[in-house]
Amino acid sequence: MQTNKKINYIYEFKTPNGYFPIGAEYRSLPILFDYINELEYQHGTIAHRMGYSDRFKILNECASTYDVLTLGDVGIPIKMLSELTDDEINNDINLYCIDTSHDETILDYIIRTDLTNVLSQKSKKLFSERQNFKLMVLDNKEGSYYFDSEFFESFQRFHKELGLKSDNQIVFVTNTCNVQDMYDEFLVKTNSKSFMKVKGVQFLIYDPGQTVMDYFHQTNNTSDIIVDKNIEYSVPTDSEIIDLKRNKYYLFLNRNSGRLHRVKLLLQFIKNNLFDKSITSLLHSDEFDRFADEIGNEEYRDLIKSKYPFVADYEDPYLVSDMHNFFTKKEMWMDTYFSVVSETSADDSWCFITEKTVRPMIYFHPFIVWGNPGTLQVLRELGFETFPEFFDERYDNVKNADIRMKMILNNVKRLCELPIEEIHSLYQSVIPKLIHNRNLLIKMDERKEVHQKVLETLF
Repeated sequence: MQTNKKINYIYEFKTPNGYFPIGAEYRSLPILFDYINELEYQHGTIAHRMGYSDRFKILNECASTYDVLTLGDVGIPIKMLSELTDDEINNDINLYCIDTSHDETILDYIIRTDLTNVLSQKSKKLFSERQNFKLMVLDNKEGSYYFDSEFFESFQRFHKELGLKSDNQIVFVTNTCNVQDMYDEFLVKTNSKSFMKVKGVQFLIYDPGQTVMDYFHQTNNTSDIIVDKNIEYSVPTDSEIIDLKRNKYYLFLNRNSGRLHRVKLLLQFIKNNLFDKSITSLLHSDEFDRFADEIGNEEYRDLIKSKYPFVADYEDPYLVSDMHNFFTKKEMWMDTYFSVVSETSADDSWCFITEKTVRPMIYFHPFIVWGNPGTLQVLRELGFETFPEFFDERYDNVKNADIRMKMILNNVKRLCELPIEEIHSLYQSVIPKLIHNRNLLIKMDERKEVHQKVLETLF
């Protein structure tokens, strides 16, 4: 992206006593003293979030636009509105931001908030008169949702009430890959002209690259075990996977059994005698226990609840989820030939890719994804290789979770009926793809590409 435009972060925050700039040292704001024990703050500053809550005590530290866009060489300065020079007002991109907070989804926040109420009169006037004043809403909290009419109507009201003259003054960036489809659907349904820009950016795919590099820096490019926070983890080198014989066909990791789409697929694997050909994890959850004890779910009770937890590395779910779920012991990956990825959701309405799909790339595994439709398409668009040599990947285009599950089951069943020597040969044939995928993860972090993808929405 090439542009001569300078970008400034502009901060105001409406409190019961007026506006103050986010980014200011909290101790310099005496109006907050009564609330100070209730605030979460980041490095001694108020969290980088524009907005106003009726419950003023909820000012939350968040994964902020500021954090995302000031990493690397971007270097966007923070400016109080009152600090802007005439030249900056007239010529710079002046960016107000709303970020995902830790205690609520951006969906809930936008729907319950009158966006015009978070701006001072001066800001409203500048938005109305100048197209270089923009509002960015950044949703990089882990999670995904369907953004419906009520969500987009909040932005539409903001656009209309301020009399904005461009559809590029409101920008929404989210983890949800297919947000453009949702927005287009809203425009058709309401017969509306475009009033904002939307973009899906897969933030979690960009997370592990630097961490992988750090691992190999610490181990001098070996696959030695590192212990961090009482967790042992190791990552194989590409030389270790050449002609390595393995005992099991596939790896199926399921930390949270409360996500019931996971246990539904596991039940099918068990009923089709595929469980013993795998290394499978499924840890305890009260949600699954209640589900298994309901009338009609006797198979879940007898075939899973009576036998689980199934442990692949650690039985403690909090320990397993540490290290951002990216790393664990390499042995289970090196004793299996491919992964069945059990994503956060198998919902048909959205597409959201997490570290669960990234992890097989770190550990040199071909993968099939039990998740949202369109996952493989997004990965290919980012430059990753998928594995039609192993799987019939047409399942990725099917927008019916039950049918997708049957297709995934049939894929795994077909592979597990082959001699393991044939799977070994198949694995060896895709090693160049496996190496490509991990190298791309690392390069994506090096390029800081995610920051550029967010910035591109402003122009």
